[in-house]
Amino acid sequence: MFKYHLYKVLKICHLISKKKYQTLTAKYTKEYKIIARSGLFDAKWYFQQNPDLDPAQVDPIEHYLKYGWQENRKCIPDFDAEEYLKFRPELTKLGMNPLIHMICAKQKQKSSLLGPVLLWAANCSWFKRDTIVMCDCVFEPKAMPLDNFTFFKYLISTKNNDLKTYYILNKKNESYPQIKKEYKEHIIGFTSRYNPVFCLRIFFLTFKMRYVLDAFDVSKKIWRDAVLKSKYIDSIFTQHGITFFKPGFIRPYVYGQENFKKVTVSNDIEKEIFEQRGDFKPENIIKSGLFRWDLIHDTSNEQEEKYIFIYFTHRFYLQKEEHPEDSVYFRNICKLLEDRDLQEFMQQHHTKFTIALHHTLLKYVDVNKMPNINFLKEDEIGEMKNKASMLITDYSSMCFEFLLPGKPVIFYRLDEEEFKNSELDCRYSPNIEESDKLLFNVVRTQKEVSDMCCKYILSEFKLDEASQQKADKFFYYKSDICKRFLSYLKEHWENIE
Repeated sequence: MFKYHLYKVLKICHLISKKKYQTLTAKYTKEYKIIARSGLFDAKWYFQQNPDLDPAQVDPIEHYLKYGWQENRKCIPDFDAEEYLKFRPELTKLGMNPLIHMICAKQKQKSSLLGPVLLWAANCSWFKRDTIVMCDCVFEPKAMPLDNFTFFKYLISTKNNDLKTYYILNKKNESYPQIKKEYKEHIIGFTSRYNPVFCLRIFFLTFKMRYVLDAFDVSKKIWRDAVLKSKYIDSIFTQHGITFFKPGFIRPYVYGQENFKKVTVSNDIEKEIFEQRGDFKPENIIKSGLFRWDLIHDTSNEQEEKYIFIYFTHRFYLQKEEHPEDSVYFRNICKLLEDRDLQEFMQQHHTKFTIALHHTLLKYVDVNKMPNINFLKEDEIGEMKNKASMLITDYSSMCFEFLLPGKPVIFYRLDEEEFKNSELDCRYSPNIEESDKLLFNVVRTQKEVSDMCCKYILSEFKLDEASQQKADKFFYYKSDICKRFLSYLKEHWENIE
């Protein structure tokens, strides 16, 4: 009798336990199976990275599904959930777990025949390899075609009949109709990497492709591993901005040797970053520059009215702020724009502030209170780089487009403490103090900025010799970037393994 009652008690406890487990995991059953079956999740490593969790009490996959990914906990050595979401903002809106999305995307690629077919085409020796394919930010339709597009236009204009040149552009981009009309068959319209028409076009191009130039690490998503495993194709990371301020972006599996065969750099500082952080071998690093530098034509001395361009990089930490308008970052920008003494001085010397402010902050600005400030749209920035006599920035690589023609730059650290306390911002820019030693005009107060503005206005925006010597160290070349790079490609055209 006793054994019978003991059996009943144990059975009830088991059912309660089972019910509790089902209650805890029912919502995540499908996702749990996806992660478990992928074989990617390393439970031991998860507990090592998160010592606050008790292995005896916590199911690691269940914990990651419920809390871990939202707390930005590491689950796989080579996977950064926060960075993954940064490039896929639609997942955040949907509340989708980035690890689940990544696993499903990989499974979809493996189940597709496209990968093996492209790999076969990439290693096929039937045709002469006379084709260059270029792409910038293909998956972001709002991004303006600029870096590789500049080189694309140069190749078309030089009329190299022995080279076949193509540029991939998102069909939703507002400039697509005009660009397609002008360059016709040289433009490959992109809607989806699984679009049959697009896949077929890419497949036939791969047979004849010798180089793929990528400024945003998107080529791997189009060609899978076919280009990296090809005996005949070189994939070159041509960049979209000097990595001097954000070396944390460079890792072997992101903008590194595991994703590209070669990389272009603009100076020895960058060369060292890609060697140390990206694992690039010296022979795979190309001395060059940004293609868009060929578009720089300083016109600041051709007009009576002078412009001081203000361009601050957006902060990751502001995305988590309920009221970004109350941040030190935003308040210091407004203080600079509203400095009446400085405004009066600038008006006396026919000088005006012009600023490109991030759209998330622009709505908090009362433009009517700032009649002498010119707020730019994104498509107006390119022209202002040439018209402006000076730049005020924090960590933007745009500074190099002012330093190249010898125009002064003020580096204003307007929210230094907040920046240092932001884990995500500092992850990509871990050694700001070291980078500041290589720069000049680094200031931390608004008064310093105002005083320096007045100094440069009185000196007609002349850069002193010591600052110019520092600026010159950031450039291998200051002109003919496209021409030099084409010479490199032709020189190495037949160097196929």
